[in-house]
Amino acid sequence: MLKRLEYTSRGISSIDFPKGKGVKRVLVSGFDPYRLEGDFRRSNPSGASALQLDGLKVNTDKGPAFIQAVNFPVRWRDFEQGIVEDTFGPYLKKRTTQRINLMMTISQGGARQMAIEGYAGRWHTGVDNEMESRSSVIPTVSHWLMPDPLPEFIETALPVEAMVEDQTGPWPVFRNDQVCEWLPPTFDEVGCHENGPTPGSRAQSGGGGNYLSNESQYRSNRVRLGLGAFDVPGGHLHIAALEFYPEDRTVYIDPAFQHHRTVTVDQTVELVKAATRAVK
Repeated sequence: MLKRLEYTSRGISSIDFPKGKGVKRVLVSGFDPYRLEGDFRRSNPSGASALQLDGLKVNTDKGPAFIQAVNFPVRWRDFEQGIVEDTFGPYLKKRTTQRINLMMTISQGGARQMAIEGYAGRWHTGVDNEMESRSSVIPTVSHWLMPDPLPEFIETALPVEAMVEDQTGPWPVFRNDQVCEWLPPTFDEVGCHENGPTPGSRAQSGGGGNYLSNESQYRSNRVRLGLGAFDVPGGHLHIAALEFYPEDRTVYIDPAFQHHRTVTVDQTVELVKAATRAVK
């Protein structure tokens, strides 16, 4: 019953695309706020963006596109039980009438920038909203097909060029190819660089780090590859971190914060639209 409540309240159970040909289907995800014990006012622009994107219709040169969105919890256990795979997997199967044409996971990233993460890594680290910590290889999910062998890194398949060139503003948009990896042959040294994965290395972090944002990208694209949906573009967008919280901690929101959140969410929506228009 708790799982049903989670999936229903997060929009996972209510994903519903038009069936048949002549339409595009886009599935995106955002995140809850995280670590509210640090600041109970903390928001997450990716979750706000998902709320704006859900149910949106986009007209493209190739017909209408329909977007559905969900929000993920900042909890390791939900990911390990398969919430990401349960969200994207059903719409990646080749014989479904609601098969998607594009998928994108979204989370909060660095200040005043929009980073399309080049690679997701097979490692997770950090403390979640339940104060649970992890530092290990991302586990598999038994009820979904996994690629064999399991990839250390998965490269983005998003239409990066179209997203960068769309001039969405106000924040710069770029592809981030940084990775950190344990290097062969001894795997006792970590190297970080922007040249993509080294052959034979083991992932320590992708461009988006090794927290749940990276894991949402890795898991969603791992099940995409496991189901053979090589024709479906997928990847992760790290959007601008929220700033300008009121100095007075008794004030929840003010015009400066509201404006910053609005322009960040609006640009996120436009970037998803740009990716949607670029899909064949």
